[in-house]
Amino acid sequence: MIRINLEAITESQQQALQEIGFTTDAYILMIETLAEEGYVQRQVETAGIAYTLTELAIDLLKERLPEEWNRKMEEVISETLEEEMERVKALRFLAQHGGMIIEIGGGKARRPDLDTIVHKWWETAVLDATGEYVWDDEVKAVNSMMDKIDEFPEWALQIRDAMPRYGFEMCSHRWLEGLDHVIGIVGAEKFHPSNAGHCGDVPSRIVQAAEQRATAVQFWIEGRVSPKDEFGMQVADWLAEPTARKKEAAHCYVELIRAYFLKPDDHAKTISRQWRTRASKNEILKLMFEGEGFDSLLRARCGFKIIDRLDLYIRIIGGNHSQLADRHGVCNDQLRFIPEDDSRRLETTVGYLWGLYAYLLGKDEAWLLESNPERAGAAIYALRGVSRAGKPTPLRRWLIASLLKSTKLWCQCALNKMPGAIPAYAQELPDIAAAIKG
Repeated sequence: MIRINLEAITESQQQALQEIGFTTDAYILMIETLAEEGYVQRQVETAGIAYTLTELAIDLLKERLPEEWNRKMEEVISETLEEEMERVKALRFLAQHGGMIIEIGGGKARRPDLDTIVHKWWETAVLDATGEYVWDDEVKAVNSMMDKIDEFPEWALQIRDAMPRYGFEMCSHRWLEGLDHVIGIVGAEKFHPSNAGHCGDVPSRIVQAAEQRATAVQFWIEGRVSPKDEFGMQVADWLAEPTARKKEAAHCYVELIRAYFLKPDDHAKTISRQWRTRASKNEILKLMFEGEGFDSLLRARCGFKIIDRLDLYIRIIGGNHSQLADRHGVCNDQLRFIPEDDSRRLETTVGYLWGLYAYLLGKDEAWLLESNPERAGAAIYALRGVSRAGKPTPLRRWLIASLLKSTKLWCQCALNKMPGAIPAYAQELPDIAAAIKG
């Protein structure tokens, strides 16, 4: 229950409270905000409302304020002024840690510097020799936009946190769908989550394609491939004449695919270990587990190259070793295959970059059609998507610049991994720092 014994306040104590921004209304607002964030538990009672700190808040205060707060605090509100001052300091610390903007004593206590969160957002930036992230002029320009923003609502921080970085990666099956999602929530200025494009995202079409291959190999083992099954006949052709070693490797192939795609991870890891112990006695199995190994590929089955690789392993079991080098490289190393296997992935992404760039410059669809006609469809899609909420605001411009740069970083990562010449459409990417300056 909120009980403040104002009669017990001396003039010096009252001045001290004012210095730390205490007003009754602001105090209540701050506590209610903390309750919404999970730091404070709110309980309505007959005589009023009681507030107590949650374990989350207690642990945080004990960790971050050991000298100022050296006892376990259970109640937020006290009846004496000296305790009240101490509690106000602690609550303000919690509010800042939670990234809240709260009105205190008629002034605005802004969101803190966001250093920890901002560093997390730019994990895909270049690393220097010491392992530290190097922020280029574009990242710095995007970060500088935050200085002009008075308030960071929770939905905006959630949208920024949902943008591409490690965990939301260009090698994923639904990378473009993930970008579509972020474009949509930026335009709506309303956050809702999506797993598209994220690590671990394996769509049903991929599960179906993997099981189709496991079934075809199983039928080959059993000698019952139907002539009417076109794909089954293709697999049988890859595997050629059966031998004992081929059949053992084929059993491994089927078991591991079904374990990783259809069973819990612990079961899959157990099956994988069992097969690895047998690899030394079978040259085909040895090839399957050489280097990263077949099981590592299956663990990273959220990568876009997985089905092509499953076909490759069938050919390896059948005796075709012409593409052994293509077994290796999981997660982002697969980006080197984009030119030959999925050029649309990169080309559409580059189109999105130009659409976001046009928004920052204040350009329209006609400008995109004239300046970048080959990628105008994707560019206009992105421009329309982020423009839905009306006129630009500093907050929305920052979000769009953030999406532009975080996506561009993945394009640059892909280009760095690709062998040979950079595609013509990706040789020049938008200058984000220039766009921010206008």
